[in-house]
Amino acid sequence: MHRRWSILGVALLAVLAGCLGTGGDGEDLDAQSAEDVEERAGLPNVSETVERVVQVEDRWSGEPSILALDDGTLLITGAGGFSRYIEDPTDAPGHFGQSYIWRSTDDGERWDLVDIDTPGPSDEYTPYRNAVPGVEGDLSQDEGGRAYFVDLSMLASNGVSASDDGGETWLAAQSAAGLPGTDRPWITGAGEDEVYVKYLQTSTGYRVARSVDGGQTFLQDVSIPSCSQADPALDPGDELVIPCIGGEDGANLSVLTSPTGEAMDWTRTDAPDADGPAANVFPSLSTAGEGQWTFVYSEALDGTARVEAMTTTDGGETWSEPVTLSSTNSTAVFPWTSANEDGTVSVVWYEARGKAAPGEQDGEWYPMHASFQFEVNGSTLEQAEVTRITDEPNHEGPICVGGLGCVLEGRSDERRLLDFFEVDVDADGVSHVTWTDTTTDVPTIWYGQVDPAQG
Repeated sequence: MHRRWSILGVALLAVLAGCLGTGGDGEDLDAQSAEDVEERAGLPNVSETVERVVQVEDRWSGEPSILALDDGTLLITGAGGFSRYIEDPTDAPGHFGQSYIWRSTDDGERWDLVDIDTPGPSDEYTPYRNAVPGVEGDLSQDEGGRAYFVDLSMLASNGVSASDDGGETWLAAQSAAGLPGTDRPWITGAGEDEVYVKYLQTSTGYRVARSVDGGQTFLQDVSIPSCSQADPALDPGDELVIPCIGGEDGANLSVLTSPTGEAMDWTRTDAPDADGPAANVFPSLSTAGEGQWTFVYSEALDGTARVEAMTTTDGGETWSEPVTLSSTNSTAVFPWTSANEDGTVSVVWYEARGKAAPGEQDGEWYPMHASFQFEVNGSTLEQAEVTRITDEPNHEGPICVGGLGCVLEGRSDERRLLDFFEVDVDADGVSHVTWTDTTTDVPTIWYGQVDPAQG
């Protein structure tokens, strides 16, 4: 993305670039010698499982997260201020100080910007706002149905806000970080009024904070093992699970696990190594039942990048052989996965025809979707059904996957998709997907609905 940074911001980026660059200390994918683009093989067509594709709004935003609430309400958040690709960061009425939140109560047909144009953080129903705008948001809900929103304020602090009416109004935010200087918060709801925030503390490494009063206070904050990691998943056996990539070449895969509750005793369990270094910074993991996990990642191999998935039915003790979900002659990055308790698993990613490193790819990118089912003794991952979500591309040309290092290298135009997009599977097995489209004047957020049962 095009970014405007203060001198302090640039200094902080320089400190963090090594942490957030692809593959940690491993090989830079874009520096690898990309093969000549092979004969272009067509990607899967848009199938009848795709039921809806709509633009959420035409205002600028990116790197969206999505939440399907138990009552059917849908929420999307996306960055909308300072440090993002925007000509005028103040052109965000009612949202200066936080990422945007959109809400749909009609199954995703219409999206409304949540009106938070009320004065100051002291107001009872004002979500997170600060002197500088929010840059990275995330959404979750606890078992009692309370919705949560966490946002990062310019590498300074994390604010958590909660809603008890399906995201229509939000309580004033509370800080979930003990010290200033943080990055990329993720939020995970657990038992009723229990919520966890995982974030990077620039001075002490990765940490997890816990609240047991619905996000009003975070009195417990512990250090966890360091690796490139994403959103914690909640196992039905009351366990938090975080997917990790690490090692000198970024090919070492593992999971961090901890029981929910006060103990917060984190352990690392190795998973089978990838065949190549990580092709983008965030892996993803979903839980379809107790010990039934799907681990997805993008790996750099043979001058290109592909999306791989593997499953476990025993909480990471053993894993299936990895399955490549992306097409043979293509480039694929930014995988994300979600599952429901009935065993329906969905995976999304961006894919372009032709083999090339993401930063060398000159083709058109599309959001893709795969679905499969967990069964009693395993999963049907090998039979995953893959579809394009849209007929039209959402991005053209290279994607820089070097994290914040892309900005320092002057490649902001190639980072307009940022680092991820998301899917959330509801209780009926329907996938709710949100992604960024950069093919218009400014990047905008889109929503798609995929129902595997219609296939």
